[in-house]
Amino acid sequence: MSPIIEAEIEKFEALQARFADLGAEDSDSDAIFQMLIAHAINLDPVDIDKPIDWDLYEHDEYESPELRISARTFELAKREMDAQGWIVYRAIQAHATKADVAALKKYCWRLDPEEFEPLRK
Repeated sequence: MSPIIEAEIEKFEALQARFADLGAEDSDSDAIFQMLIAHAINLDPVDIDKPIDWDLYEHDEYESPELRISARTFELAKREMDAQGWIVYRAIQAHATKADVAALKKYCWRLDPEEFEPLRK
């Protein structure tokens, strides 16, 4: 895979690990990231820099006060994941070769193959 794309994906994965307590490593959040990759591969029209719903745990979902994540941390996670997600999207669109696309499709193991068919207008 292109070193640029790989590096940007690794940065996103580091954010997932950093915000794991908010569910950033859970299957739903990971599938959303993989959908972002699929849209980049398909050259689907998207609203770049639009906030993404990562399906993170809401900061007030915890029953125990000591486990609650502050609203500030929750917003920080969303902002940083949005920013890095769009960087990955742009890197794929700018640098992906056919070999990269094949590797990225394997990376997106949570998605059905039809997700890699461009959207129809």
